[in-house]
Amino acid sequence: MTINFFLDTFAGLPVVQWDEEVDPADPAAVAWRIDMEYDTPQRKLLAAFEHVLRRCGAAGPTALIFGSWGEPFEDPFPFDLLIRNTARLSGLRALFVGEMGSEQCEISWIVQDDYAPVLQAFPALERLWIRGAQKLALTPLRHESLRELVIQSGGLPTSVIQQILACDLPQLEHLELWLGVDNYGGDATVEDLAPLLSGRLFPTLTRLGLCNAEIVEQLATAVAAAPIVARLKALDLSYGVFGDAGAEALLAGQPLTHLDELRITTTSCPPRWRTGWSTSCRVSPSTSPTGRTSRGGAGTPSRRNDAARRRRQPGEPPGHPVHRRGPAVRAARARGLPVARRADRGPGPRAGHGGARRLARRER
Repeated sequence: MTINFFLDTFAGLPVVQWDEEVDPADPAAVAWRIDMEYDTPQRKLLAAFEHVLRRCGAAGPTALIFGSWGEPFEDPFPFDLLIRNTARLSGLRALFVGEMGSEQCEISWIVQDDYAPVLQAFPALERLWIRGAQKLALTPLRHESLRELVIQSGGLPTSVIQQILACDLPQLEHLELWLGVDNYGGDATVEDLAPLLSGRLFPTLTRLGLCNAEIVEQLATAVAAAPIVARLKALDLSYGVFGDAGAEALLAGQPLTHLDELRITTTSCPPRWRTGWSTSCRVSPSTSPTGRTSRGGAGTPSRRNDAARRRRQPGEPPGHPVHRRGPAVRAARARGLPVARRADRGPGPRAGHGGARRLARRER
């Protein structure tokens, strides 16, 4: 899974870097983004956070985005930074933790933690976006305000999905889960999602995304008869490449023309597919970049880091995994340590899940 975009807007607000030389007329009317360089000491993250708090006044920012916090493939985000400042963050309504491109850290390497303490500390939080699922957890809880939950991952464990489905979220309107692949921990099956697809959970849910799924064909078959679909306004099955079987299953199932939006990723889309689904069906080519965002105005992508995109190596077809040039990998290579391409990785130490960094430390 390669992501090469940052957001230009989040929660309907323009994104401003914490250290940009801009002076918003209303500092609470922007989404502040804090992003650290590789191996940055935590004191610099604290200083950046304090800078944002001072600029935003007593209620703090409305929306916060955290990119890298220094070594996201080794340690989770320091949530105590937020929790101990709840009094200064009374206005916080939207939070995104882990917005980094693949040049900073692969999505499957990002280490997270249990988000239940964060949600408990911020009962007015309405939007929570999380990127990365290593050690991710969400201990079941009730939250009265959360309307949007987005988890982007290269592999979302069944245990996390079960925790999410056990939460009591009476206001949840938008749920987006990037299921990923089994090789990176995405071991969920259609049966694991059955409570969600039954429509018995989350009574206000109208926008559902089951994205980046290795099991997208099975999902299509299940969705074709799923009771929840009748009340949805948007259904997103993108970045799991459809074949004919998945598309035909959707066509043969319940009508989808009531949807305001249907998103899929496929190598082709014959006209009859669009006719059978919805006039607003969006089809992404299977080789398109995966810098995508959620709908509903919550976030829109930026191409401002296009110059940092990784390039295909000679002879590699579009969409083929390419060599990493991120900081952890550069650190390993500088010490002459082995760093495999993703397509070549096998058992043993590798530049995945912080492997390059750990190898580099061993050699110091």
